Amino acid sequence: MRLEKAIEIETIHNDHNPNFTDAERNEAHQLGIEAMKCVDRLRSKSHNYRIPLLPGETID
Repeated sequence: MRLEKAIEIETIHNDHNPNFTDAERNEAHQLGIEAMKCVDRLRSKSHNYRIPLLPGETID
């Protein structure tokens, strides 16, 4: 899965889990989205080294 698509899916993903509050799930989702966006930005601006694919990430 491409990182851009994962960001989109994670943005709208909201499964119910009784072990966590809505606020906790939202905070975790937001953190994941921000981390993926950071990786995406670093890749687009990095000329010195290649940032490897994340586990499960594909290039197409």
